Amino acid sequence: MAEMSILLGRQLFVTHRGYMGLASKGVKEGDLVTVLLGGDMPFLLRKREEGSSLQFIGEAYVHGLMYGEAIDRCWQENNQLSTSVFTIC
Repeated sequence: MAEMSILLGRQLFVTHRGYMGLASKGVKEGDLVTVLLGGDMPFLLRKREEGSSLQFIGEAYVHGLMYGEAIDRCWQENNQLSTSVFTIC
């Protein structure tokens, strides 16, 4: 029964690369799954209509991108890390 409480207020999603995830309700198509350097989990960000800043939506569980897996996968596929600097509002 405890497993069911984890799902309350959350919804499943699939990224355009086919990763399955679980996030807070309100996640929308077009939201960005972002791994912040040094973080253990991905975060969801949404582009704001005005300017180039991003809105913080919340954390997410994304199967295959947790606890450094995203960094490892990026390194294995490209032999380099792709980083960006952005503003979260």
